[in-house]
Amino acid sequence: MPAVPTTPRPLTVTPRAAAPAQPARPDTIDVQQLHFYYGTKKALESITMGVRPNLVTAFIGPSGCGKSTFLRTLNRMNDIIPGTRVDGKVLIDQRDIYGSGVDVVLLRRRVGMVFQKSNPFPSRSSKTSPTACASTTWRATSRSWPGASRKA
Repeated sequence: MPAVPTTPRPLTVTPRAAAPAQPARPDTIDVQQLHFYYGTKKALESITMGVRPNLVTAFIGPSGCGKSTFLRTLNRMNDIIPGTRVDGKVLIDQRDIYGSGVDVVLLRRRVGMVFQKSNPFPSRSSKTSPTACASTTWRATSRSWPGASRKA
């Protein structure tokens, strides 16, 4: 029986109906010509993008392509890595987060990260970490915990 040549079917894209026009609002996150370096190695190059308010934005790509590095630039978590450098601008609510006078602690409270591998208590197993976290939270919010009246 002769082999039948297979030809891939063409990709068909059906556009969605246009969304109703809404008044233009500035991007919540506006990244302009962002370059990021680990020492002399350029990890991110010429990233310019906006993230609109109240919409879900996903970063999808293979391992090692810079997704987490980019996300860490949004709350300056890369600042704690020696030898790193950022060029370009990252504006959040129209304020340059790499500008002078930015309180990094307050920034990180507003722009959180959910890490790929969570390990809040490295000395505990995966079974006891959640209970340790719950008991720590309970103690931190109880009246007997020192400083419990302060807001986090």
